[in-house]
Amino acid sequence: MKYNFTPERLGMEDVADANPHGNDVCYSDSDVILSTNFQFVCNRQVRIAPNLCIFMFCEKGSLPIMLNGVKDKLQYDKVALCWPGCVLSIETPSTDFTGALLCISTQFMQAILRQGKGMWERFLYLKEHPVLQIQPERGKFFVPYEQLIANRLKNPGRAFYKEVVTCAISGMLYEFFADLPESISHKMEQNTLRQGDILFRKFAKLLTDENMKSRHVSVYADKLCVTPKYLSAVCTKVSGRTASEWINDTVIDRIRYLLTHTDKSVKEISEYLEFPNMSFFCKYVKKALGCSPKVYRDRAR
Repeated sequence: MKYNFTPERLGMEDVADANPHGNDVCYSDSDVILSTNFQFVCNRQVRIAPNLCIFMFCEKGSLPIMLNGVKDKLQYDKVALCWPGCVLSIETPSTDFTGALLCISTQFMQAILRQGKGMWERFLYLKEHPVLQIQPERGKFFVPYEQLIANRLKNPGRAFYKEVVTCAISGMLYEFFADLPESISHKMEQNTLRQGDILFRKFAKLLTDENMKSRHVSVYADKLCVTPKYLSAVCTKVSGRTASEWINDTVIDRIRYLLTHTDKSVKEISEYLEFPNMSFFCKYVKKALGCSPKVYRDRAR
């Protein structure tokens, strides 16, 4: 394999372009691509773009990989995570190799990380230990999700097709994260996490605080006793995304939830989220979601 001093960028859109709908693509939408095609990343060196996370699974055989200069081998009892910013190299797989790539957008990943307690600690742990060995007996927890996904993929015309598939994939990821040590938080803070990782974890916890409604990086930076520039630089280094991007995605997720799961009026939502006025709120939503708050609510219901 020839290595480049400047790895090729690999983003969600590149994965989609390299995986035209066919027998090797199990599922594809703007946030999730589930594929058995490894060929487009073999014998290349790529840097994972800020909008992409990749989970690699092996069903049979082996696949030589290198993550950030560390060599390893993907096989049946291992799972590998490629996070934004990491450099991935894949060599020629064994002749009997079969596996799957789960490519998800960082927005999708962010939504999962915000839901479960202790998820940020686990994600940061995976950044330090991107290739994990899975105990065979733990595989039984994944079977119901795999069966559900397989059944749904056979009926793409059924109502709520995308919702069911993505929920099942989310469930599998939660099961995967659940296998990480329960005492991970304490161990990491003392032995593993760098200062930047600890700051990012504190920032992530602030994002989940319902009382934090500001859209300004400076407000979060003040809470964390750092400068906005430093906070954004740390977020970019740790996650591949700026503090502003994380904040905006969090705000949009809250808007989506309030529009689809509450009876609050658009005006009440605007005031609750501390927007200066209705006009600004509607423009903000239209830019992010492609339509007005009312239209989005009507479509969702």
